[in-house]
Amino acid sequence: MKNATYVEAARRGSHRWWRYLLGLVIILFAWLVVGTVASLLVAITYKVFKRDEASEPVFQSHQKGRR
Repeated sequence: MKNATYVEAARRGSHRWWRYLLGLVIILFAWLVVGTVASLLVAITYKVFKRDEASEPVFQSHQKGRR
């Protein structure tokens, strides 16, 4: 098969409904995978570099004097 232009490929009939459906499925799958990986990387980076304030007591200076 020779290299066909976009218009020539359309004239040959390479525009069946299942091709559109397959293209949509591939695009949605790639979008979800890339989006999930990017979100996970941001969440992991945030967790790693964020100071862990939840493990420190809220009134740390007040509690030291109560012992």
